[in-house]
Amino acid sequence: MTWHFSIDALAEPQALPRILGQFAQRSLVPTALHLATEADVMRIALSVDGLDARQAMAIAAKLQEAILVLAATARLAQAATSPVAA
Repeated sequence: MTWHFSIDALAEPQALPRILGQFAQRSLVPTALHLATEADVMRIALSVDGLDARQAMAIAAKLQEAILVLAATARLAQAATSPVAA
């Protein structure tokens, strides 16, 4: 299953390595990563394949505890639907 993580962190040089470290510690490589900086906050959208709900929630909880992280959530990706041909 693919999980999407939304993370807000202070725009500090060590924030991104600390966030990515939570995934690296579990031998996970994100399949997608988007980062935008607004004033002094980084808004990070990150996707990871191969997690179950327990793992995703544990990572989100660890991220919320991390220094420099303001907020972190995880949600299961919606399955892509294809249009029905008539």
